[in-house]
Amino acid sequence: MVTAHVHSKGDTRLDSTNSYNQGQKDSGVYSIQSRDLDDVFSAWCEFEDGGAWTVIQRRQDGSVDFFRNWQEYKDGFGDVAGEYWLGNNNIYRLTNQAKYKLRIDLEDFNGRTFFAEYSHFRVENEADDYRLRLGNHSGNIGDGMTKLDRDQPFTTKDHGTLQGSHCASVQKTGWWFGKVCLNWANLNGMYKDSGEYTGEQNGIFWFPLRLIGYSKQHSLKKVTMKLRRLAEPLETEPTTTPAPEECKDLCNDTKLYEDCDAVKRSGERGSGVFWIRPRNTVEPFPVFCDLQDGDAAWTVIQQRNHTVGENFTRGWEDYKNGFGVIPREYWLGNDKIHQLTKDGDFRIKIHVQAFNGLVGSYQYDNFRVAGEDENYRLTLSGFTGKAGSCMERAGADLNGMAFSTMDRDNDKASYSCAERLKGGWWYKRCSLLILNGIIKKYSGHDEYREVTGRGEGLYNVCLQQGPPVSLGWVTIKIQARQRPDVYRDCDHARSDGKTASGVYHIQPRGIRSN
Repeated sequence: MVTAHVHSKGDTRLDSTNSYNQGQKDSGVYSIQSRDLDDVFSAWCEFEDGGAWTVIQRRQDGSVDFFRNWQEYKDGFGDVAGEYWLGNNNIYRLTNQAKYKLRIDLEDFNGRTFFAEYSHFRVENEADDYRLRLGNHSGNIGDGMTKLDRDQPFTTKDHGTLQGSHCASVQKTGWWFGKVCLNWANLNGMYKDSGEYTGEQNGIFWFPLRLIGYSKQHSLKKVTMKLRRLAEPLETEPTTTPAPEECKDLCNDTKLYEDCDAVKRSGERGSGVFWIRPRNTVEPFPVFCDLQDGDAAWTVIQQRNHTVGENFTRGWEDYKNGFGVIPREYWLGNDKIHQLTKDGDFRIKIHVQAFNGLVGSYQYDNFRVAGEDENYRLTLSGFTGKAGSCMERAGADLNGMAFSTMDRDNDKASYSCAERLKGGWWYKRCSLLILNGIIKKYSGHDEYREVTGRGEGLYNVCLQQGPPVSLGWVTIKIQARQRPDVYRDCDHARSDGKTASGVYHIQPRGIRSN
């Protein structure tokens, strides 16, 4: 656990910014209590003119061993007044209560200093292995985290994928490893007594230093990773709305967007979980926004991952409200999908991958889900893709079908498809496609019948000719094709790039349409 030999100062705060705003100007150890949680932990607060930083990692003299296991990286270790890792659980609590940017200060053994900043920094919860979410780079040294793919899980020598655990063991650290061990950064590596060393490249390194003359095996003397809470969105920003009254404590200090398109228009480029409130709705909710598939944003409404094991054999209320853990494995919820699609023209993209490596991606240009009063009836048309359309095939066309679950059968079969296939869906008949069923691994027709019995499983008959292949991964996401632009006033329309005089939809801030 993280220890501190400096007493905490004053009352507990959400982060260093609260202490700074209330008059504290002396850097030191302060008590922090993240929003809605009773646990209090200590962190080093670094105050400077203009704001405060919460330090989540410090290396300075090699007094603390950073080659630790999963539990130690989760809880944190070291001395908050010296070398330490704040703890992945504490970092998760911090970065999910507000929006933060990351600054990394680097110093070599000759006293040369460098810094890199990232426009936002966040980690997911332990269920998602504290996966990294990282924004755009700036600073006086190159981007050392560029090879991380920016959405990698945290790994240690005893936890993570086989490749990730191998990387952690080789580089003597816990870190967000990418697909290979030779990342461009290892700030939790072994502390070397001087800059140059020999052997494995497992020191504290930042690869862009090599581009300005440093050797491959050059270890840094000092490193600090620290977070600053970003300011609230300006009133003139057209893409966000202030945290609503309905959010209460949950959304304070967090930007709230209308949809994932608004997230991307705000300048965000890293995919991740964002809080949104679709037009004409009251309650905000989190979604995973895929911002890296083309020019526009996608909202992921379903994710299947065979390594997680979320239960999709559920009833009407669960499918209505949503279940699972975003973004690991989940169903967003029929009510939310309806709220997202009711006021615009949306397309849907489905990406599937089978256990045998076969992949397929296809989309429909017209997708909409009606409200509960119509049993979440599906509108679907306009197929494009290499795999055949199992959702528009004759005799199994899902356009116009109501949603069915084990306890509410709305299909056209003589029996309950949801009960037989163990998952809620827009069924007409039961045989061609099921993406919310039970994930089972099988190959070949005989084994398929033996394992699945009456056909339950996760499969898409149209992915290949012959017996259905067993799916292990599925992603379903939606994207707005067209929707009327709504502005607070005419100045807002002009700031959004509108130059022609004409009729525009106006909705003043704080006013919701009936």
